[in-house]
This record gives sequence, structure tokens and C-alpha cells, in this order.
Amino acid sequence: MRSFFALAIAVLIASAAPSDRASAQSVCPDNFSAFAGTADNLSCACTAEATQIGSVWGMDVYTGDSGICRSAVHAGVIGRQGGSVTVIPEPGRNAYPGVTRNGISSSNYGRYESSFRFAGAPAATPGPAPAAAAPAARAAVSVCPDDFIAFAGTSETLTCTCSTEAAANGSVWGMDVYTGDSGICRSAVHAGVIGRQGGSVTVIPEPGRNAYPGVTRNGISSSNYGRYESSFRFAPPAVPVVNGTVPVQQPIASTLRQTGEAQLYIRFRFNSAEIEPDAAPVLEELLATLRGDPSLRLALIGHTDAVGSPEANLTLSARRAGAVGTWLIGRQIAPERLRVEGRGLTQPIADNATEMGRAINRRVQIRRVQ
Repeated sequence: MRSFFALAIAVLIASAAPSDRASAQSVCPDNFSAFAGTADNLSCACTAEATQIGSVWGMDVYTGDSGICRSAVHAGVIGRQGGSVTVIPEPGRNAYPGVTRNGISSSNYGRYESSFRFAGAPAATPGPAPAAAAPAARAAVSVCPDDFIAFAGTSETLTCTCSTEAAANGSVWGMDVYTGDSGICRSAVHAGVIGRQGGSVTVIPEPGRNAYPGVTRNGISSSNYGRYESSFRFAPPAVPVVNGTVPVQQPIASTLRQTGEAQLYIRFRFNSAEIEPDAAPVLEELLATLRGDPSLRLALIGHTDAVGSPEANLTLSARRAGAVGTWLIGRQIAPERLRVEGRGLTQPIADNATEMGRAINRRVQIRRVQ
């Protein structure tokens, strides 16, 4: 009887499909390379010592030769004291972006033939396998990598989230289009797609450029740089971004090019058309946009919030748009390239019942005209 039950159990184990059971070992191997091309999960234990050993390439999804236990700390599924993990095989990827997380800095890496992730870690949308990369594929990770170097030469857009801390860190080279080694999240604040509190961004790879001009925008000064082999830019947000109660200025030239219009968030004295000195960076960027395209003609359209009478706001909006036109004409922009209009409070783009919404509505809209 005893041998019969033993035989029955053996038959059940032998008939289980490889993908339906997890391989179990007492301790985790150094890396996951031996499991390349398999469908078996691996359940194992990391010692405290093992969490200090090995290199880590990638985030959320790691190269097959990354140290399993150190990657598990990076992924947040165990602490430095170690613990049990379940490792899940993944296809190879074209890019493995690095990021500093949980006290461990992972590195960027390009194409690699096998990958792994952990059960219980933030999910990442599978990227394309190297053998069948889709030109318009979209990668997603839980948080943004430090930079975009791992995606050099790819055509995958990257959707990720910037923390408040990440939005304050990193160097920035360029404007609208940034060098591949620029800090993604700090560049996103500079580009106006998120505020300093962070947020979600979509990063788009671009070819390398011969020159990356710097500019001060949204409180961040980017630097000039010459030739660099890879670049990136950001997809514009669907709605205006607010940092506290201050609208974030989007890039003027690229937004105009993509949508035919842009919003200028410049400050005026209260109930006045006198431009505040801190509006200079936005006005200088507008001036550079007009100088860079001699055929560009713009309508300058003033808008206000809903505080005050409709008649007073209509007049104020036209005066403020006119003040921007006067500033440009004073810097040798031909008057015939500009048209001034005022819309007052009639065309809000946010809720005037909130302070944030009123801040978004107080703007000078620019629109390309023939």
C-alpha cells in the first residue's frame, strides 16, 4: 500500500507542466543565466551576504546575468537582511535602463538575450524581444530611470513616473530635445511636462544631434553641449501642468510645431498690463522662436480668470497681449508678424472655482496664423 501511494505521487509530479510549478532551491544562485529560455519560476532564499554581491543591470526587469539577490533588494521585494524570492523568467530586451533605488544603483545596458523579474514587484509592461522588436513599441517601468542612455538607438517610447526627489536631481543638457545622459525627471520639469512634485511622463527617443542649446525655463537652467550620440524628448501632456498653483511653461517652439499653438504663462502686475521681471525667460524663448523661423506669424491672445467684470477682463486681456507684442517689437520683431486679441474670461481651459484653475486661465495664448 505504501509503495502504491509513493508511485501515485511520483506520477502526479512527473505529469505537471514545467510552467505550472516553481523550481525550488535552498539558496538563490548568483544569477539567472542558467534559466535562459525556460518557463520555470525559481523560488529560493537570499542570505544577507548575497544581497551585497553581484552587479545589477536594469530595473523591474533585469538582465539574466544580474545578481539575483542584489536585484531583489533593488526591486524592493526583500531588504538587505535577505529573504525568500520568486524569480520569473522574461524574454531578452533591447534596453535595460538603470536607476538608483532602495540604496542600490543599477546600470544601463543595451541588448541582452535573457531577463528576469520578481513576483510581487511593480509590474512592467513587457518590452519587445530582441529578435522581433516592433518599431513603435512602448516600454513601461514603475519609475523613470536616471537617464535615457540604455535606449540609445531604439525606437521604443518609455512611459514612467518621476518622484519629487528625482525631479530635483540630475544634469540637463539641451532644450526641447536633450542629450541621452540628461536626467530624465529634471529634464521633464525643464520641458514643462511635469512640475517639481513629479508625475508621469512619456519619453521619446531621438537621433543624436550636433548641438544642444541650453536655456533657463521653469526654474531650471540647462547647459549647452555639442555633439552627442543619442537624444530624447517628451510627449506633451494632455492638459496644462501646475506646480503648486504656478502653471508650468511648456516648450514654446516644439509645442507650436506640434499643435500650432502654445500658452505663455508670464506674470503681470495685479490688474495691470505691466510685465513682471520674472517673465523674461519665457519672453526670451518666444523671441528666439520668432527669430528662428522668419516666416512665423503669431496671434497673441490674452485671457483672464473670472475675477471681476466681463468688460474689465476683456480690456485687460487685450492690454496684456499687447504688452507682449510691444516687448517683441522693441526687439526688432516686425509688427506685421503679430496680431493682438483679447478674449477676457470667455475661454477658460480650467475651473475658475479653484485657485489652481484660475492660475491656468491667466495666460497669453499664441497661435500660428497664415
